[in-house]
Amino acid sequence: MVLAELSTRLQSSLRKLNSITITPDQIQSVLNDICRALIEADVSVRLVKTMKDRIKITLETEDDAVNKKKLVQKAVQVSY
Repeated sequence: MVLAELSTRLQSSLRKLNSITITPDQIQSVLNDICRALIEADVSVRLVKTMKDRIKITLETEDDAVNKKKLVQKAVQVSY
């Protein structure tokens, strides 16, 4: 049950990412949604913070908005 709900929430966040215009605030909002879902599914807070920090560092080096979307999607899919 928890995994199904987590999967649903992550998919919802990723769909939201596809439907928005990429701005730093929008990316932060999507990352916060993803992190909240992971923490509520009892994923280690330290692990979630590490993942979020790594995604942010990676996104800072990328200029293209389309690639930023793909980077977030790939990072989340690899993480779970």
